[in-house]
Amino acid sequence: MPTYEFKCTNGHKFDRYLKLRDYQEPQWCVCGAESTKLISIPMITPSFEAYESPIDGRPITTKKARSEDMKRNGCVPYETGMVENNNQNLRNEELKLEKSLDDTVDSEISKMDSRQHDQLESSLKAGVDLEYNRN
Repeated sequence: MPTYEFKCTNGHKFDRYLKLRDYQEPQWCVCGAESTKLISIPMITPSFEAYESPIDGRPITTKKARSEDMKRNGCVPYETGMVENNNQNLRNEELKLEKSLDDTVDSEISKMDSRQHDQLESSLKAGVDLEYNRN
């Protein structure tokens, strides 16, 4: 519903929310006096709050500037669920990496001759510490 501004014959000003069908109906002030509708400047509130680009420090004062800044820096607008989706993708990649590592270790162990296999088994039973090195 639109907001209309009124002024009564006693000088009181007030706002009133009216349905479009009721905007021509006479309005009365709380003091009881009849009121007339005022023509006033509409209130426009910006839907964008200025900030500095966190990447390059440039002032971002409009939606267009924000869009250009994001494009220039290879960013995308945040959408609900993006963090959860990204975290799930990271978990999937970690699981894939672990499986690949396990498969590689199993493959290398299967290539060992019986003497190497026995040495590895005795080392593991003795409690040797293993370090993984990526090459």
